[in-house]
Amino acid sequence: MKILYLSTLNVYTSYKGMVYIEGGIYMRNVNEYAKYFLKKELDGNPNTFDGNMKLQKLLFFSNMINLTQHNELLFGEEMLAFEGGTVIEEVRQRYKNDFDGYLKDSIEFNPNFNSAEYEVLNTTIDIFGHLSARELSDLNHTFAFWQISLEKSKNPLGYHDKEKAVIPVELIKEETDKVSMMLDSYFKNKQINHSQEVINGIKFNYDPSEIDIDSVISELEEFSNCADESSYTVYFEDEAMMIM
Repeated sequence: MKILYLSTLNVYTSYKGMVYIEGGIYMRNVNEYAKYFLKKELDGNPNTFDGNMKLQKLLFFSNMINLTQHNELLFGEEMLAFEGGTVIEEVRQRYKNDFDGYLKDSIEFNPNFNSAEYEVLNTTIDIFGHLSARELSDLNHTFAFWQISLEKSKNPLGYHDKEKAVIPVELIKEETDKVSMMLDSYFKNKQINHSQEVINGIKFNYDPSEIDIDSVISELEEFSNCADESSYTVYFEDEAMMIM
């Protein structure tokens, strides 16, 4: 799927959710993907700061997954570095200022994505959809390009300059290795016939050939007492237990 980055090109007009770019290239506007997530009620806490944050992070990770898998960003709108993580400003503003209208448009939205787009969006949902806004923000903060761009946007008085907060594409492309590791674990786990342990009503899926569930049961029990979701996958990476 060929995607070009908008910030280096001239945008002329839009048609049915697609943006026309110099040279006759059409690409989809980020709001199409945002509406897909909203239609599935994936913002978690509707019409709240956290709901907006989670939507932003799902868009961020779908963009990164597409870049990792197809060597192109999924959408061309600029990503900005805010304190809470990476933000697509036009989506943030509409969610904040016109949530009811945005939700209505999303419910009525009939996506016409191609198979590659659906694969990226649904992979994003499978990996990140169950996480809270704060958990997604923490993951977002592990990317160096966010920190670099955030610091660049601040003046000595702490003022946040949005123009300077734009994250350069070349920096984004340098950190696809993090997403590649996540995808490797995800696809590996999909191929495994998992077992499931239920603790305090929370489902933990795991590969019994790699995890002795009895040896980690106390840690999972402790985790279950503060879990935000009803189902998780447990695996080991670099000798550390991961719960996703």
